[in-house]
Amino acid sequence: MTDTTRDPADAVELGVEYLLGNELSSRWDSDQKRAWAGVMEISRLLPAKHDREMIAEHGLSLTLLRLLGGLNERDQPQARDLAADLDMSTGRVSRHLATLEAAGLLRRTHNAEDKRSLDVELTDAGRARLAAARQTALEIVERDFLAHLTTDEMATLARITTRVLRANASTDNAR
Repeated sequence: MTDTTRDPADAVELGVEYLLGNELSSRWDSDQKRAWAGVMEISRLLPAKHDREMIAEHGLSLTLLRLLGGLNERDQPQARDLAADLDMSTGRVSRHLATLEAAGLLRRTHNAEDKRSLDVELTDAGRARLAAARQTALEIVERDFLAHLTTDEMATLARITTRVLRANASTDNAR
C-alpha cells in the first residue's frame, strides 16, 4: 500500500537517494537534489500524462503530433528531413508516417526528381486533426505546467533550461 499523503517533492528527493545511494547523494544539499530530480521527474511524468490525454482525445501521441506539426510547417518534406528536424531515425519516422497515412492524415507520393524518395503532405483531415490536437495540447500545458508558475518563475526557468541545454548541446556536439 502506498502512502498517498507524501509530498511529491519528498518522493523525488528520495528517488535521488535510490539512484545514487545515500553516500553519493549526501554530497548534494536538499535543493540540489530537488532541482535535479524534479526536472527529471517532470520530464518523465508530464509527457506520459499528456500522451495518454492526447491519445484518448485525438488518437495522437505527442510524437505523432510533433510529426504532423513538422509536416504542416514544411512544403512536402521527405522522411529524412522530418527525421533531422525531430531528432529521430528515418526508420522511426517512416513507421509513424505509415500509421498517419493509414489514418488518412497524410499522403505520400513519389518525388518528381527522385523516384526513390517519397514526399509527404497533410490531408485536409490531417490539418483538421492537427489544429484540434494543438488546441488541446496548449490547454494541457497551461493547466499542468504554466498555471503553477509566476511570470518571474517562468522567466527564470527559461533562462536556466536554456543555459543547461546549450551547455549540454555543445558538449554533445563535441563528441
